[in-house]
Amino acid sequence: MPMFQRLLITCAMLCGLVQTPHALAACLVTDSDPTLCETPEVLYQTGEAVVLQQKAQQLGSAVAIYEYVRNNTEYSLYHGARSSSLNTFLGLSGNQVDLASTLIALYRSVGIPARYVVGNIQLSGDQLTNWLNITNPELAVAILRNQGISIIDDTDMDAIVLEHVWVEALVNFANYRGGQQTQTCTQQADGCQWLALDPSFKYRQYASDATAQGKEYFRNLLKNVAFDYDAYYRAESNQQLRDKSPLEIYEEQALAYLRENHPGVTLEDVIDQGSIIPETHGFLPSSLPYKVVGNLRRYNTVSEHDATEAIDWSKEVKVSLVPIANGVVCSGFKNGATVSVVDLSTKRLTVNWGVIDGRTELALRLDGAKVGGSISGNLTIGCGGGSERFDIGSQFNIEVAIDGPPNEDPIVVNYQNLIAGGYYLVATGGETSNWTQVQRAYQQLLDANKQYPLLRDTQGHVYVDTDNNGTIDAGDKLLLDDQEAQDALTGGLLYTAQAHYYTRLKEASKRYSRLQHIVSPIAAFVGVVSTVYEVEKVDSTPFAVLPGGLLIDLKGIRLNGSWE
Repeated sequence: MPMFQRLLITCAMLCGLVQTPHALAACLVTDSDPTLCETPEVLYQTGEAVVLQQKAQQLGSAVAIYEYVRNNTEYSLYHGARSSSLNTFLGLSGNQVDLASTLIALYRSVGIPARYVVGNIQLSGDQLTNWLNITNPELAVAILRNQGISIIDDTDMDAIVLEHVWVEALVNFANYRGGQQTQTCTQQADGCQWLALDPSFKYRQYASDATAQGKEYFRNLLKNVAFDYDAYYRAESNQQLRDKSPLEIYEEQALAYLRENHPGVTLEDVIDQGSIIPETHGFLPSSLPYKVVGNLRRYNTVSEHDATEAIDWSKEVKVSLVPIANGVVCSGFKNGATVSVVDLSTKRLTVNWGVIDGRTELALRLDGAKVGGSISGNLTIGCGGGSERFDIGSQFNIEVAIDGPPNEDPIVVNYQNLIAGGYYLVATGGETSNWTQVQRAYQQLLDANKQYPLLRDTQGHVYVDTDNNGTIDAGDKLLLDDQEAQDALTGGLLYTAQAHYYTRLKEASKRYSRLQHIVSPIAAFVGVVSTVYEVEKVDSTPFAVLPGGLLIDLKGIRLNGSWE
């Protein structure tokens, strides 16, 4: 294609004059208007995501929708799209892209066209530190850059320029700036115009701002209170420490120190996360809370952004299943799938041995639906100087690679010598983990227990009571032979364990970081939860791993640095 023609097409895309085939392909319904469609990131009526549409209808106006998202969500520092609008909406937390996706989803659900805007913004040092809850502007810039946020100019700490993402919505600006009941605008005319709205940037009020000592005094009080690793290592033999988490142990140390040295000061005084200063004007703002510099780029979908920009927002998890034959890892037979991190914010990715469409195989399943390639049962594998059939009881490896920040290698973990016949869940999370994931997982598991009642015979075999008559009869399958029941029950149990463990780990990490006055953004958690291992104690220490139970094996924990 001639250069001038490419330039014309690029200009038309950025100016919103044409709709690219790529943008349309990102819509879950391909003939949808891309300013109104659902995408994997912008969900509002598919499945559980209907709660977004219900909330938008309840709020009733463009301004109420904006103020709800802006005033009730926490900004989290990470790069790109890692959470669907459903997970961000329920968890009320996300970065600039995921919060934008959530506001876009709420608007589109009631017929208000909305899109992403990317541009450079200029912030003062005070603006930046207040927004990020970091007291030093140079440190704030360094952390943003480390997470993959493009810093355009930091030569002047009173005029920091960085790349940012916000939303434009087509609203009836003349109608009290979106303050009345939702009115649909189809084009920019007759009072309807595209209005810039930022759900992620917000000012905060810190309790210690009003004290004589100030924020820095409180935040540094526990700087010299170090975690007692030696005591925690011996916690199993200490009645006072047994069954306590590392955070509980550290908080007890910290409280004892504060009582002795700073009476009246609490742990919350030290943390002081601050509270969002709400916007409750009853009408939409006519401008953004910062200066915009340079050209703007507008995108209807994440997919459209990634087709145009040098750095993708999309993050992926690549999972490979690798058989072992004659004691040798057979890399030439590697199969698997690549799955969006956004999908895994609300869906479970499992690996197990079973029958799919009449074929026995080791396969990956996303919420019970097969994805990617598989390893066929009874496949003869030539590897390690001989041949061996892959069947139930055969060994294999799971290799997992998850994208981190831009310009960094993926986080890679390898799980070896797993057994075909066990049930495994590829677990991902981090900054996007939250308690609503746990609640959803629990509810799904409770519903599955009602849908697939189980019965045990005298030999201990477990059957699915298909007709729910309370007895085992000819129509009932063994649980191990019922793929749907396995995915719902065993998969649901592992997913619940993952959600609970990851959320507790994230919350504990964040709280400890604030007590220590450090910032440690999470790049990702990645691991495998399985049904074929359990941990037992050796000399009162839980180190031995033996076959037979449930194991949460989190090999991939990456923090993107740690700063005071």
